[in-house]
Amino acid sequence: MAAQVVLARRVSPVRGSQCLGLAKALIAEMPHTLSALAHGRLNEWRATLLVRESACLTVADREAFDAELCGDPDRFASWGDKRFIAEARSLTARLDQAALVRRAAKAEADRRVTIRPAPDTMAQVTALLAVAQGVAVHAALLRRADELRAQGDERSKGQIMADTLVERVTGRTSAERCRVDVQLVMTDRSLLNNADDPAFVPGHGVVPARWARELVARASDTTDDGGGLGAWVRRLFTPPGGTQLVAMEARSRIAPPGLAQFLRQGGSRLAILPSLRPTLCLVSVLHFA
Repeated sequence: MAAQVVLARRVSPVRGSQCLGLAKALIAEMPHTLSALAHGRLNEWRATLLVRESACLTVADREAFDAELCGDPDRFASWGDKRFIAEARSLTARLDQAALVRRAAKAEADRRVTIRPAPDTMAQVTALLAVAQGVAVHAALLRRADELRAQGDERSKGQIMADTLVERVTGRTSAERCRVDVQLVMTDRSLLNNADDPAFVPGHGVVPARWARELVARASDTTDDGGGLGAWVRRLFTPPGGTQLVAMEARSRIAPPGLAQFLRQGGSRLAILPSLRPTLCLVSVLHFA
């Protein structure tokens, strides 16, 4: 059944299973919510919120939850999502406090840190923490931002909080001097011939070729303000016009001195025979970002 939902709604298998679980809960245990959804008094997102917030309840308590909250759809017609969630949680707490305590303990055991790509060569690092820890982290960053702003720091409050987080997690004295090892996959044309073939960062995704060249140049810069620690290049071989890996070098070679200046001057304009060149380069960039 889940596979059929996936095909019908053109969603991932995980999302398909979630949709199926939502449907089962609405049909078997939450008839008032289902009726409100069917008559357009409740959208799918809010129905999902109700199912999520009542998941820890017994069948009997969930039926009571459904009747009280959705028995009269006019009750929540003017509510925003925040109040909708707050009312659902308050009702769940009244019906079964112990179930909420058990769910909170399980949620705390699932604490984690994740990363996902964001637009414009940015990344979102998310920490799922217990509420006390999360509030403490945010308060500490906010307090530090207020202190530096009072001392005349021209960065915005959000910028200071982000930089302070990086500094304290990495142990560096400045967010601009953090040791970074980035694995870039880019064509030799993008690296050396100033081509526009996009590069790829595992775990993030596609990045512009110009941005990738600047990252390599900064890592290769040996001047006092460059902060570079080096860049290593390993050649990857693919068939002409293809992307399937057919061979790769066993060793990486450190980029020669002067690569930063070479890249910033536009790279080489010399033609490289397609049959002799690697079509991809794995560049390990180690530097102070």
